Amino acid sequence: MPDHVLFPLLLTVALEAPIVAIVFREQMARMTLTCLVTTAVTNVVMNTVLWSLASSYWSYIVIGELGAVTIEALVYAIVSRPRDVPRAVLASTLANAVSYGVGVIVF
Repeated sequence: MPDHVLFPLLLTVALEAPIVAIVFREQMARMTLTCLVTTAVTNVVMNTVLWSLASSYWSYIVIGELGAVTIEALVYAIVSRPRDVPRAVLASTLANAVSYGVGVIVF
């Protein structure tokens, strides 16, 4: 995997997994693993496929970030026990806001 994809992936996972784990502290192991897998998929797709298809940087950011928040929240809601849509949305929104903010600073 090229460095321009690998480093953002590792940084994103390192930032998002602890946030999801804290939000879902009673289900920490399950939700951390879910975050690792789901975030890896959304991040790689965003930084490879979407990057090559987006018509502008801002369309890439808006579509990618909103897509990541939505997809990750949906997966968290499905995997959480009991299903907890508000907490899934909170976890995904917080995690993605933090990783986006750090990404803006780092990159």
